[in-house]
Amino acid sequence: MGAKWQRSIVRSGNFFADLIITDIMMPVMDGLELLERLKSSVKFRLKSVVMLTAKSSHETRIDALVFGLDDYLTKPFSPIELEIRVQNLLKNQYERLKINTENDNETIHTNDPLIEDLIKEVEDNLDNRNFGVLNLANKAAMSDRQLTRVTKKAVGLTPALLIREVKLRKAKSFLEAKKIRSVREISYAVGFEKSAHFGKLYFERFGKKPIEYLR
Repeated sequence: MGAKWQRSIVRSGNFFADLIITDIMMPVMDGLELLERLKSSVKFRLKSVVMLTAKSSHETRIDALVFGLDDYLTKPFSPIELEIRVQNLLKNQYERLKINTENDNETIHTNDPLIEDLIKEVEDNLDNRNFGVLNLANKAAMSDRQLTRVTKKAVGLTPALLIREVKLRKAKSFLEAKKIRSVREISYAVGFEKSAHFGKLYFERFGKKPIEYLR
């Protein structure tokens, strides 16, 4: 892989990347599992991921796209084509990051009316623990796969991560306003069944435990 389009830095045990290129067939952890972990990570969920694979089956490609894959190339591939795809993804990623960077307020800012409607739909069902991607897809009159493409292009998040982001930001606003008396109460208020899981996600997102607001 050419160094001019693949940049990675290992520093003090932390890995930083502009874009991640992976294979689907790997020891210990396959590419789909890695992709799922990356897209569930606060640090890496907005990073673009390209998958190189000799497995060209329709099912494999669909599984990867559902998990949030940005692009894939079937082996053997052209290095020039890969470089062009990487450059385009990095450009698009930069545009998405301009929307999301340093935006920890209650509202996710977007000029897309559909995304605004979807965010409102999540907020209207904030305490519904059964509310999920299919509800948003029905609201948008799209399949879940179509919706994934739309939300990723607009705000860099899959529908599931968009729902989580709206819930966590609402929780933050409730906690800062001192409207909640316990972590369990706030987790239920924003639709999380288990307060421990909510607390873990909140800390990963904002670097502060919910209990710290209640002291």
